[in-house]
Amino acid sequence: DYRAGFHGTTTVRPVRFADIEVWASNGTSPTLLLTTARVATDQNGNFSIVVPGSTQQKIQVLCYTTATATSGLNLEVRRNSNQNTAFTDPTGAIVSYPSQAFQYLGGTSFSIGTIQIPFTEQEFNIWDALVNAAQFLQSVTGSYPTSTILGVWSSGLLSYRSYYASPSGISGLTKKYFFIGNGYDDSVIYHQIGHFIADAYSKLDAPDFSSAGVLPLFGDGNQDIRIAWAEGVSIFLGASIRQFKGDTQAANYLLTDGTNPILSFELQ
Repeated sequence: DYRAGFHGTTTVRPVRFADIEVWASNGTSPTLLLTTARVATDQNGNFSIVVPGSTQQKIQVLCYTTATATSGLNLEVRRNSNQNTAFTDPTGAIVSYPSQAFQYLGGTSFSIGTIQIPFTEQEFNIWDALVNAAQFLQSVTGSYPTSTILGVWSSGLLSYRSYYASPSGISGLTKKYFFIGNGYDDSVIYHQIGHFIADAYSKLDAPDFSSAGVLPLFGDGNQDIRIAWAEGVSIFLGASIRQFKGDTQAANYLLTDGTNPILSFELQ
């Protein structure tokens, strides 16, 4: 939980390698100024972009949870208000956050300063986890994953029902993705990313849980051993990413309802 969590502090992080666009701000209907190019934020969340023309006007900067402007980085976070119980390809919108309007004088360079995205925009914490995962995989394999890591935040999904879905396990899917109910349960987010890693770099052959309409739950002693393995290895891989990024609590797993803890344990 961003309000406290294991560390007891709220850490403001840069939005790294996210796509940036500039729009003309004209009230309720802003207009895209650059139709052919986006730029990306860097490792520190900074960016530089050329505004076309010399006309004085108000502009806005939009930050997206995609990485199309960063070569080889295939990441995406979407927002979906539904639980998606049909286990179909997610159709939620790409997340974007608009800055306030700035007065552009035309033909001059200027700094817009620091734009802080509110903590209520949970998808950007998921984005931060995806970037960490991509950097972890690059450190291990030498390159970013070729498959897109797609995370979906759903306000209508109970946090303990978060899940990963893939064409390798569910008929009819074309995308690997995970659904998250609480965008600040880091250990749960990395757990689902761990499923992606196991799926993309090895093989998941656990039974198709969608056919029974039941997701695997902690404490279920009657699970198929293949499901138990898939859950265990994904939790381990998620903790490995957190350790790689210097998280001193990487061995601790915490599941909350958004405010209160539901489950916690320590990896041994």
